[in-house]
Amino acid sequence: RQLKVLASSGYARLVKPWGKGWGDFTGADVVIDGLLGIGARGRLRDPIYTLARAVREHQGLRLSIDTPTGVDPDTGDVADGAVVADVTVTLYKPKRGLFLGNAPLYTGRVLVAPIGIPPEVEKIAGPGDVARIPPRPRDAHKGMGGRVLVVGGSRWYIGAPLLAALSAARAGADLVYLAGPRHIAFEAASRHSTIIPVPIDDEFIQPIHVEHILGASERVHAVVIGPGAGAGKETLEALSVLIRELASRGKTIVIDADGLKAVEAGIQGLGGEHRQHIILTPHRGEAARLLGVERITDPGSAAKELSSRLGVVVVLKGPIDYICGPSACRLNRTGTPSMSVGGTGDVLSGVIAGFAARRIALGLSPDLVNVAAAGVYIVGRAGELAVERVGENISALDVVEYISRALAEARSLGGG
Repeated sequence: RQLKVLASSGYARLVKPWGKGWGDFTGADVVIDGLLGIGARGRLRDPIYTLARAVREHQGLRLSIDTPTGVDPDTGDVADGAVVADVTVTLYKPKRGLFLGNAPLYTGRVLVAPIGIPPEVEKIAGPGDVARIPPRPRDAHKGMGGRVLVVGGSRWYIGAPLLAALSAARAGADLVYLAGPRHIAFEAASRHSTIIPVPIDDEFIQPIHVEHILGASERVHAVVIGPGAGAGKETLEALSVLIRELASRGKTIVIDADGLKAVEAGIQGLGGEHRQHIILTPHRGEAARLLGVERITDPGSAAKELSSRLGVVVVLKGPIDYICGPSACRLNRTGTPSMSVGGTGDVLSGVIAGFAARRIALGLSPDLVNVAAAGVYIVGRAGELAVERVGENISALDVVEYISRALAEARSLGGG
């Protein structure tokens, strides 16, 4: 709309790619570089590459909007042919990539322009968080989408680890492994070809299985611990050792369900640099137990306190989800009361792990608060879509089925 207004004003000359005057800035005192948005990644391709080079060669003032074309606003990576700006006017808040690596050689002076976004809005999870989960690059090969290991299942609980594994795959993980009792791992793999079994010869995960599971974890980027594992003494001992070993090795871990009962023993002795790789996803009852209180009356404060006390990222599930890291908190409003059925928490843990694995596989920081915010937003939205199309009485499998649609919708809205 604004472009049409500008074109009809008589004060602007519009040139199409490769048309007459393309890339000719003769007589211009200033060139404003607004070729790509902050969601653009990777190498520059024509016609962007040619025009970016023309901007770069301009002898007058070069001003870039948000980030110079070709400079990654998250990582500071610089593509061949990137614009070298004299001034970068970045919108709303500074983008951290502008100050990393070689980026300062391209940004010039960085100014921040407010654009009217209320600070409170930043706390609400939405499509913008999903935009931080990168799509597969054009040259992707198997594994670049991320690899996830789900550890869980027992004699009585078969569906929970399966739901987590299926959700990780729907979230975009290329490879998903399921470590659990043989009857669960092989049954899941036989019914769903996306799942790779890591079987154990017992009906419960025991300390003797830890080394086997740790071996499988070496090939993955993120691990889900707990769905359907059971709360027997030896199982919790095994899970606590897994938590400690995986965190000390720098693995990103999403802990849910029975795994939450092993957290406190598992993180004993771990420094903050290792605890920062852990995400807990308790509901209010589980959070109350971890905090040693009878019940949660203020979930936002409870999530913040639990995160601060344990040094981990906490997703406190409820009608409104609260996501807190040691230094920042978010909230999510998507979802529906129909999602109170069993299994939706397992779906959430799988999606969060899948999102984290994607970022790690592509060499990005895990960014766990934003990853968790993206996860709760997508799962809540998938539940809403399921209710719209299936009706009020949905199952966790219905939520899994609508993850892909929720992702596509979020990417269309958020520019991812």
